[in-house]
Parts: sequence; structure tokens; C-alpha cells
Amino acid sequence: MGDINFNIEYNRKMKLIDSLKSEIAILVEKREYLIKDKKPFLESKYMMTIGKHEKERLEIEIEVRALKRELSIRRAALNRGEKVTSEEIKEVLKKELRLWQNKINEYANQIKKSELFLKLPRMDVEETKEFKSLYKKLVKRLHPDLNEFNEKSKFLWLRTCAAYKDGDLDELRTLICIVQNEEEDENYLEKNLLLIDDKINELQQIFHNINNQIEELHSTFPFTIEKEISSIIWIKNKVDEILENVNMLKNNREKLQVVLSEFL
Repeated sequence: MGDINFNIEYNRKMKLIDSLKSEIAILVEKREYLIKDKKPFLESKYMMTIGKHEKERLEIEIEVRALKRELSIRRAALNRGEKVTSEEIKEVLKKELRLWQNKINEYANQIKKSELFLKLPRMDVEETKEFKSLYKKLVKRLHPDLNEFNEKSKFLWLRTCAAYKDGDLDELRTLICIVQNEEEDENYLEKNLLLIDDKINELQQIFHNINNQIEELHSTFPFTIEKEISSIIWIKNKVDEILENVNMLKNNREKLQVVLSEFL
């Protein structure tokens, strides 16, 4: 009777372990999808609709800052009865505005990457469904947090991660064939209920950790504007607001240029 009860409890807990692995695999796939696919897509869409206008605003804002600083330097020199050359001013501005120029370069790189990303070929609905399904199966069998890890499984897991990152459906198909041809070793727990309980606790903690990571992702940019970035009206309002600022900055730039012309 004791053996029967032990086996029932053992089987119940092994099913729980299998269920937890399946749920974790779903969460891992969801997290990776958010990080490696949805996040760059939303960022790219933002950069190509709004970010490019923010770059223009930043460029003019830097010009205005440079003109204001030049005016300040020339007035200070005039008050001291000294002369300052244009080359000296350029050197001062180059140093002081370096961080701002780096921001411009960063924007330019992001826009270029976004343009390339949005032009990449994308899988159709059926291929995407298969891709996600295969990845979840591979996570369940190969993820180092869910399984015993050796050199072979490590090699296969690294191939899996690379295939997911590259969107390589054929590689995932190959990997699932390799994994399915090998027997999954479930004997490492040796029917020890204490070891099994430890494994269940470990898997439950992994589940909660990944779930928290996903929730945290949803609370950060660009996921916080996921709904808005699909709205043409929202995008137009944001762009109009930026362009209004751009026009104000252009007016300031022209006024500063007029004042500076008196020093030349």
C-alpha cells in the first residue's frame, strides 16, 4: 500500500513538474518575443513616425544653444575689452555641445536601424505559429533552468537562441528533430520526493521571476505606447506638437543670428 501511495504521489508531482516546464516555456517564448521582436518593432515604428521629427527638433535646439552660447562668449569678451576669434568659439562649443551632438548621432543611428528593420521580411501567420510552438518545445527540453545541462544540451540551446534571434524557422525545425530523437532523461530525480519538491519549488520561483520580468517590460517604453503608436490621430498630434516647437526654435534661431551679426 505504501509503494502504491508513493508511486501515486511521485507521478502526481512529476506531472506537476512537466506542467510547470510547459508554463515556463510559454513565458520564456513570450518574454523573448517581447524583447527580440515586439520591442524593436514598436521602437522602429516610433522612430519612423515621431522620432525623426524629434531628431529635427533636437538639431535645431542644439543650433539655438550654440548661438546663445556664442552670444554669451562674445558679450563677455566685449565687456572685458578683449577679442575672441570664431575659431576659439568653435572649439568651446565643440567641447560643451559634445554630449548633445552624441544624442543627434544616436538618433540618426536609431532611425537608420529602424528603417532597415521595418524592411525585413516577416513570417506569415502559419509560420509564426509554428515558430513559436517549436521554440516553446525546445525551451522545455533544453533551457538550462529547466533541465540537466551538459555540453551537448548547451550546444543545442545556443543554437536554439541564435535561431530564435535570427527568426530561422528551418533551424528550429532541425533542432526539434534532433531533440525528439533523444530520450528525455527524467531519472535524475531518482524517485526522491524531497528532490522532486525542491525541483517544484525551483520551477515555481522561475515561473514567478519570468512573469515579473514580463510585467516590468510592459511598464517600460515602448510598450507603454503600444496602443497609441497604432493610432494615426495620436501620431499626428505628437508630430504637430513637435513641429510647433520646431517653428518656435527656428524663430529663436533667426533672432539670435540677427543679434550675432552685429558682432561680425
